Amino acid sequence: MRDKSAKKQEKELEKKALELEKKLALKMLAQKESEDKENAENEQVDALEKESINIDNMADNALRASDEEVSVAKEQKLAEQEPAEQELEIEQKEAVELKDEATSARVKKIGFTRSKKHSSEIDMEDIVDYCDYIEATAKKLNSHTARTAGGWGEKRGARMLRELSQASLLAPSRLEPVDSRFLRGRGSFFVLGVWYAICLVLYLASFSMPNAGGVIMTAVTLFLFIAGVVVILSLILGFQWFKKLYPKKVSYNVVSVLEPKSEVRRTVIVSCNYDSPLGNNFETKVNIMPSIMLGALISLVLFVVFCIIKMSVVPDVPSEIVGLTVLPILLSVVAIAALVGYISLSKKRVKDGNGFGVSTTLATVKYFVDKDMIPSDCKVIFVAFSADNAGHGGAEEFVELHKKEENFFVNPVAINFGEILDETLTVVSKDAIHAQSYDSELVSLCVEAAKEQGMPIDNFSGYINSIYGFASTPFAKNGIPSATILSKDLKINPLKAAQVQNVNRNIIENNFKAAIATIEKILGE
Repeated sequence: MRDKSAKKQEKELEKKALELEKKLALKMLAQKESEDKENAENEQVDALEKESINIDNMADNALRASDEEVSVAKEQKLAEQEPAEQELEIEQKEAVELKDEATSARVKKIGFTRSKKHSSEIDMEDIVDYCDYIEATAKKLNSHTARTAGGWGEKRGARMLRELSQASLLAPSRLEPVDSRFLRGRGSFFVLGVWYAICLVLYLASFSMPNAGGVIMTAVTLFLFIAGVVVILSLILGFQWFKKLYPKKVSYNVVSVLEPKSEVRRTVIVSCNYDSPLGNNFETKVNIMPSIMLGALISLVLFVVFCIIKMSVVPDVPSEIVGLTVLPILLSVVAIAALVGYISLSKKRVKDGNGFGVSTTLATVKYFVDKDMIPSDCKVIFVAFSADNAGHGGAEEFVELHKKEENFFVNPVAINFGEILDETLTVVSKDAIHAQSYDSELVSLCVEAAKEQGMPIDNFSGYINSIYGFASTPFAKNGIPSATILSKDLKINPLKAAQVQNVNRNIIENNFKAAIATIEKILGE
């Protein structure tokens, strides 16, 4: 019996081995067919590339021959011209030269000017090379995760940018320490929720006191609540008045100064921000959170109303007490949950932001350095701000520090490049919350540059969704012409899907071309 069982088991093993061999053979055959197909495709691509190169060479030869014929024809025509016609051409040339001199004088006077109506086209090979650089740089930066204000991720990102900008721009790059308050901005919603909860507890505690004591307790609660809301809302909006109430951390601006070859007559600041905003505890398929947060803010007003009613009525019967406790609890608890729960202080929830914005800004400055297109009298400053998502702390301190230095800001112009998220380019012309309008001529110049590159453009007034302001605002407050360009839909629409960073190559190329055209116009000829 054992022999039969062993033979049966042996046959089964042999059968399985044969099946495995068949599967392996089929797999190897499929792999070979795939490799043969890939080799054939590669050969076809190589052939097409060779044919394309040959066509390009033939086109170049034909163009050279055509240019030579045109040049010969012009020389023959010029030789045949009458002396009077030659004199007329000389006079026209002199008039053009005088006009150019007048334009140059205007450039030196106001610091920036419009160049030709149409910006020069960027070579396609350059677009490919620099966009490869942009993608590689964004990948390096995003390897340093959770770049929140004052965090280790932000510091590692700063060091990486310092080394990269120094190598790319062939100029010294440094880290400038700034004080950052990581709760300023979005993080203050969490603080507001906590303060709201504390005041709700005080409000409910006032019902346990006698009549006069309850009124006094409610009045104290109301005063603390209003004072706290005013302070915290100012910190949400990015104002500086009460920022010292928040714990201080150290962040670093990354600064590269490209000194001119001759006397400085103007300064162009090209900026971006490399830090990340605090994340969210939950997300929705549609962008309804602004509406929920608006409802939470409305409940703050209702809480004030309930406090005033309680002090006026002085409830002492059960029905009045229930009415002034149950409804406020229901409204307040929902609002507190929204305020505390929406913004997350956890590093795990942080979404790395603006990697493509930073790399595009750096690539733009690198392009002008590589092509030696920076005028000899122009100083260019590349700066990547820290703590931008925490009340624009990096931009504020950069301006405050250097405006005191002699000859640092000489006829300055500041252009800030923000997030890159979609195909529509937005030129921000106003920070409504902080009552700052950006330089109208510079804004028009940026819009014109984008249109020349064929990009969809939105000249955004700034009345919607400018809650946190923009990095251009500290410059505008100090009288420096500035504007912000970003590739992001700033209009709030609760029925529209929430915006997600999903940048493709076409978006990168368009933003890079628009950035080049903008800086080219600012630098002038």
